[in-house]
Amino acid sequence: MDRKNLTLSIPGLAIVSVLVSGCAPLPPEEGVAVMDQDSHEEMMRKRWADRPYRELVEHMGRKGLVMDIPRYGWPGSSAVVFGVDDASGCVDAFLVLHGKEPQIKDYFCR
Repeated sequence: MDRKNLTLSIPGLAIVSVLVSGCAPLPPEEGVAVMDQDSHEEMMRKRWADRPYRELVEHMGRKGLVMDIPRYGWPGSSAVVFGVDDASGCVDAFLVLHGKEPQIKDYFCR
């Protein structure tokens, strides 16, 4: 190969290597879900079922967004939403039954 062809092939090789490296998988981004939603939902149900709502508020450090659920003939209840869980991407939502001490009945990943 003569010197002129060698000079032209080095930039070409650099371009090809950049294009090929663009196909390599990217490392996970910060804030991207690292736990699947089904596993998160199962874990949260086991952790919070039949626990007092006040314990959840203490754990989260704040009260959630409370939406009353109209249920005729059922005990009063609310859906309480705390926002997105960074690890799973779930919107953390709880079913809370009213009473002397509100109690968590269920958890839903939305």
